[in-house]
Amino acid sequence: MMIHRHKKQKKEINLIPMINVIFLLLIFFMLTGVIEKKNVYIIERPYSDFAEKKSEDELNENIISIEKNGQISLNDDKISTSELENNDIFIRKIDKVTLDIDKNLELGKLKEVINILKSKDLKKIYIRSINKK
Repeated sequence: MMIHRHKKQKKEINLIPMINVIFLLLIFFMLTGVIEKKNVYIIERPYSDFAEKKSEDELNENIISIEKNGQISLNDDKISTSELENNDIFIRKIDKVTLDIDKNLELGKLKEVINILKSKDLKKIYIRSINKK
């Protein structure tokens, strides 16, 4: 009489279907997710023979950018001149601001922004420029 022994089957967990589901979820969220673009603006800075080199920390504290078309941005957030006048950043007694202006900007718009900044009792207003050298 012959005795048949059943071979013990090894219990294995098949991970392939789980990996497939994870990749499908990853692809789904990558395709449906919203990627916020940073405000991109192009500014041609004015040339200056007398430009001083300031440290990046000193210049990057509060940046007001004014594009050629007159659009104003405060630290990469687009604002209007009335919002600039009423902005609470100046309530905290900021004493310096960097202006990043386009060289083709109308002087009237620049004068308007500078007058707003002067009314806020700022101690220093820097204007970014490019050395002509």
